[in-house]
Amino acid sequence: MTQPTPPHDEAATVGPRCGNNPHAQLTDGDRKAITEFKAHLADRNLRDRIAVALADAGGREYAPGMSKETQRHYDRLAAAVLAVLPAAADRASVLREAADLVGNDDDCDCGGCDTCIPNKLAAELRRMADEAQPGAAPAAATPCSATVRPVRYEVSVLPENNINYPVYAIAVEYRGGSRWAVVRHGSCLGADGTWEFGVKPYDRDDAWLNAHRFDLETALRLAEETAPDVVVNGVRAADVAARAAEGSDR
Repeated sequence: MTQPTPPHDEAATVGPRCGNNPHAQLTDGDRKAITEFKAHLADRNLRDRIAVALADAGGREYAPGMSKETQRHYDRLAAAVLAVLPAAADRASVLREAADLVGNDDDCDCGGCDTCIPNKLAAELRRMADEAQPGAAPAAATPCSATVRPVRYEVSVLPENNINYPVYAIAVEYRGGSRWAVVRHGSCLGADGTWEFGVKPYDRDDAWLNAHRFDLETALRLAEETAPDVVVNGVRAADVAARAAEGSDR
């Protein structure tokens, strides 16, 4: 009489299902769990890298010694960025959009200098975008061609060797997107010829930017027209220049 085949006992033939048993086989559920865990680790690693980059660009070191409140602040920022990142193929474009959003403005009332935190954040986001670009070649270890571009002009009716030149000079500085700002000691010149001081980035809507950002030709013209009327301690630049021409002032 034929005896029924007993049910297969995997534990008896290959041993316990654990990482120390080389005979144990992964199930589809095991493989899925491993894939999901790898994705989790990759996301956590990317989140940590974003937090470190944002903290570094903000002038802080993301390290165990920082306060828990500050660390949580950068963790929340990094998590918010990570939450909106699409598949890796599109992350580079999203990071560049984020860079365009946070850059091109300042937090120290200078009009947007290269030392401002928003511009540092934008530069770091663009660097990360270059790394995330699919198929992007790694950074070359050998010297490459450098790009040179003018980003600042100075305009004044005084000669540069005049002792009063620094306090009367107007700067025309590049703000990205082919637009320039006319600035002087924390003030920004508008299209109507008036200076505005201390306008924070969150108060700069499109209307404000359109009135205070120009193409280079317009910015230089406004600076040249305004330069003679710059006043310091009640004295116009044109008057100082006249005295310098007479040899009574340098």
